[in-house]
Amino acid sequence: MNDGLFRREVLDARKEQWLGTVRLTTSRLGWPMALIAAAAVLALLLVLAFGSYARKERVQGRLIPSGGLLSVAAPAKGVVARVLVREGDAVRRGQELLEISSDLDAPDMEGGLSATIGAALQQKRERLQTDLNDLRRSEAQRTAALREKIASLSQQRTAAEQRHRLRSTQARNARALLERVQPLERQQIVSAVQIQGYEAAALEAEAAAETSRQEQLDIEQTLAATRAELNALPLDTATRRSEIERLLADVSEDSARNRVEGGLRLRAPRAGTIAGLSVSAGDAVGQSQRLLSLIPERSALQAELWVPSRAAGMLKTGTRVAMRYHAFPYQQYGQRFGRIVELSGSALPAQEILARSGIRLDAPAYRAIVALDADTGAALPLRATMTLDADLLLERRRLYQFILDPLRTVDPPQGTAGGTP
Repeated sequence: MNDGLFRREVLDARKEQWLGTVRLTTSRLGWPMALIAAAAVLALLLVLAFGSYARKERVQGRLIPSGGLLSVAAPAKGVVARVLVREGDAVRRGQELLEISSDLDAPDMEGGLSATIGAALQQKRERLQTDLNDLRRSEAQRTAALREKIASLSQQRTAAEQRHRLRSTQARNARALLERVQPLERQQIVSAVQIQGYEAAALEAEAAAETSRQEQLDIEQTLAATRAELNALPLDTATRRSEIERLLADVSEDSARNRVEGGLRLRAPRAGTIAGLSVSAGDAVGQSQRLLSLIPERSALQAELWVPSRAAGMLKTGTRVAMRYHAFPYQQYGQRFGRIVELSGSALPAQEILARSGIRLDAPAYRAIVALDADTGAALPLRATMTLDADLLLERRRLYQFILDPLRTVDPPQGTAGGTP
């Protein structure tokens, strides 16, 4: 064969053909793995684009009636004599709930100390009432007597005025006669002795006129004093009446206090249902001790939550709340939901929250009221004061926003404005 007809590479390949050919093979999993990787990247991008992150806050709370949980406390220390209601009873407004007795017995006091004090106070009240009635009758009699005296003095004053006018006229006439007779003495028609008689008569008439004038003034003074006494009589009587009525009020107060200390019956302030009855007959109770609670009539249950300051800023009415009741494990009964309908404007101290709800917190908190969803109350036998945990949905953001927010919130370097050096 002529080697010049073929290229050197062809001849070399034919020489090595007996060794076999080289083939490059591809894996069967290559394309599937590539597709899986692409799908994973796409899924990650979709999650970052459409996925969201929710920030929550877990708080504590309890169930309360919408009308408030009314506590009935003992107004004074004593012993429970009778309990007139039972747990769960429906009561009406003013119905008697229980009776407390704090009376003390003494060997020489029949009926007890309270009955003895009550009898003494009743006697004192009767005496004061008698004094008040006597004062009213005395006022009427005194008024009638003063009016009669004023009428009599008025008549005496009229008579005194007439006497004074008569005596004054007699004195003027006697003085005029003396003045006419005195010139006759110089003519020796009338003797000096007669002139002295005329002078004595004139002086006597003037003295009588002055006496009648003084009598008239005395009557007018007595009349004025009597009228002033009549005018002042209502004020004096009112003062004495007020004093007696004040003493009667003190007796009534002492009597009421004696009844309270001796025994009293507590009544329902509103219609509702008895809950939390914590005493029975024979129990000793102290002043202001809680005896029972009253759930007002037609009160729906609602949740009372205590929200810390770090979460209160993001809350508003309508915020959805997920709740888990301690009495019903959520692993079996699931979560229950509601919405915030009321949020306090200021935080309450932790001590006040503890005294009010029995929930112990480390810092002041805001009070949030949550209306339960319609199916919550029907699904579970909920009761007032049940404790619970709640998750508050504060905010929801996209994942890419959550990742990029730190970059957007970085403060610009000092000495720059708007990103321009």
